[in-house]
Amino acid sequence: MCIWRAQLLPLCNIIFNSPFIFALLVLAVAVLLAELFARYYLGLGTPPLYVADPFTEYILKPNQCLRRFGNKIEVNAVSMRSPPLTATRSPDRLRVLVFGNSVVWGGAILDQSQIATELLNQAGLLEVGNVAAPGWGPRNWLGYVRRYGFLQATDVVLVVSSHHAFDYHIPTTFKGDQNMPLSGPVSALAEGIFRYLLPRLGHIVRTAHSPEASPSQRAETISSADHHAKQGLVDLLAFLQLARTSGVRVVAVQFATRQEALSGQFQPGNALIQQFLREQGIPSLQICSIFHLCGPIESLYSDDIHPYTAAGQACLARAIERSLMLNSPSVFSN
Repeated sequence: MCIWRAQLLPLCNIIFNSPFIFALLVLAVAVLLAELFARYYLGLGTPPLYVADPFTEYILKPNQCLRRFGNKIEVNAVSMRSPPLTATRSPDRLRVLVFGNSVVWGGAILDQSQIATELLNQAGLLEVGNVAAPGWGPRNWLGYVRRYGFLQATDVVLVVSSHHAFDYHIPTTFKGDQNMPLSGPVSALAEGIFRYLLPRLGHIVRTAHSPEASPSQRAETISSADHHAKQGLVDLLAFLQLARTSGVRVVAVQFATRQEALSGQFQPGNALIQQFLREQGIPSLQICSIFHLCGPIESLYSDDIHPYTAAGQACLARAIERSLMLNSPSVFSN
């Protein structure tokens, strides 16, 4: 013991008598504590990962099970935010694939058990797959079924938003970004700073100088004369043709932004999609009729686009269930 004290005493004298070394030590301890706080209290450091894909451009990395902000996120072998699908569909249950974008994906601020597709799974009448990723649209959905097929599904629900009529992506090699990373961050603290803190500060500064339109608003400004303007409907038609060939029943839920739901004034793409679905003989449900029954509209959205609240996801599940009744009313008769 005395030997250890004799060896440590000079080191302690150096540390406490050197302001620079002492400051470095304090900084290192502070960074370590901040890292532990970001990882274990805030739940950073374990984002869901993506991979580049020649069919869908990008897709959730298969077979992930992680916790994010304290919430469980599970991705199965076919890149759905859902439990594993059985190789063979149970004959006494419908297998439903719900295609969408970030609205269906559910975000990381809700536990897996709270997202709409899982609420439907828990009811026990259906086997539901969440086929969605942030930013996805008809071209991505088409790529998914070209890659995986319909996986013995009996039914497909398309959750479509107004901007999907104008959805157009120039094929590129997906390289990932901070919001959809290909690999985990160096540290939880670094992720908190570079993915959340700095972008939010930058957004505040940009908004103060020149407010920027949302992606859906920018999409709506595309001229209908542009040959790209209705590419989303072209891809959607190809998707429906594959569904018909596979014998899958298709219904659609036309999703509304918070502003659309509050005002009752829909963006132009909504009418284009509704007309297209009618021409293709696809039953559709306007979600506003359901959302107004669920409670105050403001309580269903976490921002202008996403229903990332427990009430919002429960209402989305209700809308998906109601849409399925358009094709299979007997399933919910009991």
